[in-house]
Amino acid sequence: MKFIKSGTAIVMSEFGERSVRQGQIVMLGTNVLCGCEPEGQAQVTTIFLDRNYLIDQVYWQYAAVLADRLEASRFLDTPYIEPVQLLSLRREDVARVELSLDELAELSASDFATDLGGGERFYRMQALLSSVLHIIVPYLEIGAMRRARTQRLTTKLRSARPTRFQPLRQEARRAAQLLESDLTRKWTLAELGREVHLSRSRLATVFTDAFGKSPQTYLAVKRVETMAKLLRETPVSIAQAAEDVGWRNRSHAADMFRRYLGVTPSSYRKRLRARSIDQDRPEKRSPTT
Repeated sequence: MKFIKSGTAIVMSEFGERSVRQGQIVMLGTNVLCGCEPEGQAQVTTIFLDRNYLIDQVYWQYAAVLADRLEASRFLDTPYIEPVQLLSLRREDVARVELSLDELAELSASDFATDLGGGERFYRMQALLSSVLHIIVPYLEIGAMRRARTQRLTTKLRSARPTRFQPLRQEARRAAQLLESDLTRKWTLAELGREVHLSRSRLATVFTDAFGKSPQTYLAVKRVETMAKLLRETPVSIAQAAEDVGWRNRSHAADMFRRYLGVTPSSYRKRLRARSIDQDRPEKRSPTT
């Protein structure tokens, strides 16, 4: 969740390119790529929520009708929420959310290890988060089916994991490292499985459980991230940037870039260049007398 506290910005995601202003909230699902370019100056407060945490909250909220946390997880999956939503709050709700987020940000930056009041602060943070969710949840759009293309392609429904932290499986970590170490390689599940000593089907299950997406989707996202970095930080052409991450077909690269970041590579670079020109332009000064 990104709350635009002041200023304006351009948000790029699978819904395309949109301008966001003070008081609006950008809600992002798990594993959703999103770029944000401020127009001038902007202040943004960001909150990350773990799915297991949400399952616990839903379970205790509806403990009278839900048998266990697994049922709470299924309950969460029933109303489909799009992976990216732009929420425009009423003025009175903006003020309430801003006050709660300001205090929450201040408390989260505190050192719990040295603060004797850490326990009290934890409960205060819980209360502040609950108050924020209480305000914004009615603004969320839900439906009976997934509409967004990337959500239909990459989301896999599965049973809730145990409500405890577990180490990432070595095979999943190794597979991710292999993909990131050679983005240009045309990896297949069979090749990747041989490298980590798992069958194709088992690798797909283990990897998706660890990262929330298949190895092929993970590779595509990493290519988009790297390509965006090349366009942002180097003067290479779009075609060269696409080839450097493993896409020889520029049209296919543009389609993948737009699918995961919401804009074409050329639009992305134009926006960066326009912003650079604005920053380098000297400020206008009134003539002195």
